[in-house]
Amino acid sequence: MLKCAYGARMVTPLSIYMDREKIGDADFAALIEKDRSLVNRLRNGVVRPTLDVAARIEAVTDGAVPIKAWLPSPTHREEAA
Repeated sequence: MLKCAYGARMVTPLSIYMDREKIGDADFAALIEKDRSLVNRLRNGVVRPTLDVAARIEAVTDGAVPIKAWLPSPTHREEAA
């Protein structure tokens, strides 16, 4: 994920996918059988999905947003150590 200035939207693999496919939060929420507000928070990088939801997203996007997209980058893991 790429961080933007405070208050700006984060660019996430999910946001890239949804923009490219021209799919809104409510429509994507229906596909993964979750609430629109959760999709909005996922898309904007506010929260990470559970493993189950990440698997649903990977399936619905035909692998365009894989489960591993939600894992912290190696850089963040090194900084935390």
